[in-house]
Amino acid sequence: MKIKIVIIVISMFLLILGCIVVVEELTYSPLTENDFNNLFPNYDNSAKKKCDVDFIGLSLHGELFDIFTYELTDVTIDSCYPSITDSWTNLTESDELVISTWQRVPIDSLTLIRCIDIFDLGNYRGKKCCSSFVSELSNADNFYSYLYVNELEYYFFLFCPNKHYLYYVRKKGW
Repeated sequence: MKIKIVIIVISMFLLILGCIVVVEELTYSPLTENDFNNLFPNYDNSAKKKCDVDFIGLSLHGELFDIFTYELTDVTIDSCYPSITDSWTNLTESDELVISTWQRVPIDSLTLIRCIDIFDLGNYRGKKCCSSFVSELSNADNFYSYLYVNELEYYFFLFCPNKHYLYYVRKKGW
């Protein structure tokens, strides 16, 4: 009888723990409200994560190479933004740090060189929420920005005003 109770208690504990992990994974967002305020001058706390893809799959929150898609309400692009400080997602100290302001697509050659892994379009084939990212990279109505720390760590943003989508691609590691 005592063994049954212990097994039931352990099973309940594992079930609850499993539910917590699943909920945490589904609701996780690497961008905070403060991050969105740093990206857009009139951000109104309306970002909703639509989907995400972890390309490496070695961690719960995809800290190595992943893409997140957010849906926003009307926000504006300002040439003085992003207004990013060193508090950005535990940014690594670097002499190479470059913070680009919003620029209109097409993407310039220096950005292509700095963020080369992001533009390896083969990475996105067949992945949920990525097929539209590839087509949006050539849409002249869109804007991009990036934070380049070094060749192993950078963050790329693609904002699509017509669709109200923000694609956030981050690479942190090999």
